[in-house]
Amino acid sequence: MGWMDQRSSQSEVLDDAGIGVEKLSASFRFMRWVNCRLGGTHAVLDFLARTPGLEEEFTVLDLGTGTGDIPIAIQRWAKESKKKVHITAIDTNPCFVDYASKRSAHPHIRYLCHSAFELESLGRFDYMIASMFFHHLPDEKIVELLQKMFQNCRRGFFINDLYRHPAAYAGAALLTAFLFDRVLFHDAKLSVKRGFREADALNYREWSGIDQLKIKQRPCFRLTMSCRH
Repeated sequence: MGWMDQRSSQSEVLDDAGIGVEKLSASFRFMRWVNCRLGGTHAVLDFLARTPGLEEEFTVLDLGTGTGDIPIAIQRWAKESKKKVHITAIDTNPCFVDYASKRSAHPHIRYLCHSAFELESLGRFDYMIASMFFHHLPDEKIVELLQKMFQNCRRGFFINDLYRHPAAYAGAALLTAFLFDRVLFHDAKLSVKRGFREADALNYREWSGIDQLKIKQRPCFRLTMSCRH
């Protein structure tokens, strides 16, 4: 068995609820750059753009929002597309929520400190998005969250995350080695080891019972899972 055949269960520094923003500033900048330059933002916007009959006004729940850059990108796209979107962005770390609400403020984005596993208490949304969030979860929690998203979204959901591959690991190491931030260097490599392959996603589809779940490998070592009702 190869060293990247199975998902790692090791925790990232980012997963520590007690860590402050000051220790993650380099990580935040890197995450925003990766989403912008390596396909994360494009994948989310492409899902919305290809949604048949997308409403002129709709709602989105963004799970594990992190720095809040994905909700801002959706708002920009919606404005260019002459649509109106109301976004609720949640994260369990209050430091992240505070950072996102200041860095990515928008009148139609609501930031909340809230667990994705209690999303039903927020009501129903047209669409749900999870970008670079699922790799922080163990398999059983992924299945649970997929079922919650399926049950509580009206139109569909989209998950964008990392494709687990040695070349992606090497790329993460190379991109972060010269930024001289130990937390970022550690977490970027580990994020890839906690990422996914098609076999993982196929298991999630079977275990969750969501036959409509579509799985796709995308450029820049991305793997997406999506569903439309």
